[in-house]
Amino acid sequence: MKKVLIILAILFLNFAYAQEDLVKKGIKAYDGGDSVLEYFRKACSLNSGDGCSNLGVMYENGHGLKKDIFKAVELFRKACDLNSSLGCYNLGVKYENGFDIKKDNLKAAELYQKACDLNNGLGCFNLGFMYANGYGVKKDNFKAVELFRKACSLNSGDGCSNLGVMYVNGKGVRKDTSKALEYFGKACDLKSDEGCENYARLKQ
Repeated sequence: MKKVLIILAILFLNFAYAQEDLVKKGIKAYDGGDSVLEYFRKACSLNSGDGCSNLGVMYENGHGLKKDIFKAVELFRKACDLNSSLGCYNLGVKYENGFDIKKDNLKAAELYQKACDLNNGLGCFNLGFMYANGYGVKKDNFKAVELFRKACSLNSGDGCSNLGVMYVNGKGVRKDTSKALEYFGKACDLKSDEGCENYARLKQ
């Protein structure tokens, strides 16, 4: 299962202008190679969840400051508490994989659920994967299909590809090759290598 720690934040409309402006400036500075710490620190201090999440990624990777995993986890947790889907997703990845934190699939599932509720496609995809395999939750193909469908609607290539697989195998849905091709095609359009490969394989 692909897991990507995202540094570019999706800005929510209910953020105060000052917070949004600081996060935008931080992303612009990051893209330009400039120092971004002051922007994300200030945004986080103003309770911008995405600002805290982005600062957490910088601590995790040691970008422009000393690497500090515990600080990163603390910031992801604060970001999630502030309803940043990225913060919830990033913290979920930590718990699912046991990266510098005690592995806890149940906790990961809870965090992915919150991320998904906040319309984070990767959160929906990861939670769908957990339901499809019974990791931290009771195995439920119908729930997995529902989550993959939402992830796909949020333009997650992995979500679309996995939804296609469910249609191919008739798990949680009635088997339907044409539907599978449709979702593999969308996954491929969203730059999912797996989606492109599955589309080509099914067309043979």
